[in-house]
Amino acid sequence: MEKILVPFDFSVASSWGFHYAYELAASIDAEIIVLNVYSPATEATYSLEKLQAHAPARKLEILAHLKAATQYSAAKAVKVSYDISYGEKEGISVYAKRAKVDLIVMGTDGNAKGINKVWGSNTSMVIETAHCPVLAIPNGTKFESIKHIAYATNFDSKDIESITQLGKVAKVMDSTLHCIHVNLFSEGAESNKSAAFEAEVKTSLEGLPVVFNTWSAHTVEDGLEIFCRVNKIDMLAMLTHNRTTWNKVFGEHSVTKSMAMRNKLPLLAFHE
Repeated sequence: MEKILVPFDFSVASSWGFHYAYELAASIDAEIIVLNVYSPATEATYSLEKLQAHAPARKLEILAHLKAATQYSAAKAVKVSYDISYGEKEGISVYAKRAKVDLIVMGTDGNAKGINKVWGSNTSMVIETAHCPVLAIPNGTKFESIKHIAYATNFDSKDIESITQLGKVAKVMDSTLHCIHVNLFSEGAESNKSAAFEAEVKTSLEGLPVVFNTWSAHTVEDGLEIFCRVNKIDMLAMLTHNRTTWNKVFGEHSVTKSMAMRNKLPLLAFHE
């Protein structure tokens, strides 16, 4: 993981996202691109000619503001570059692919209305369309040494690639990767499927650190919440196959999302 994209709109949430990304980049020797997607129409109603004439100067002003808002004092310097998508319709996901970034870090608001607004629209939209993983950082989350990363799996072979990527990150951070599957109390345990999946993952990881876990609960959300609490998980990761999967685990009434916000637990989402 060498290049991290941080969308920045001068909100408190995006500031928390940047600071978390900075510390993360410092710990894995990565660089950061701070992106501001700005529409001139938000300032005033001008003619197209006036907007085009005003754009270069305004971009310089925004750049100055970006640098002022992302000042950071740390023992280890991180390479930070800035880009302004001014007046363009290009989205964050399109930009991320063009810039060949390895990770997108987005700050998310911690209040009740903000949770539903951000998780239900901006962040989930980027997760659905991004070519790379998206790390959602709840407002107020401070970066600490990531010792335990949990990956929620349903023994799907499509998880292998995501787990392999996480395994490499875990090795760099000297972290333990937990592959966690939640058995529903109303259904039978999938021991045979679990053994086959574990063998496949170990083959793909080639010695990278990973621990396999199963948990039982009435719902997947409850199982993940309890597992993360008991095992002191620092980051939760999962593969979102579609909007239904995302809404089920991180929707408006999700226990997991509420737990993540309450405990400031970063959520790393891979989109299929």
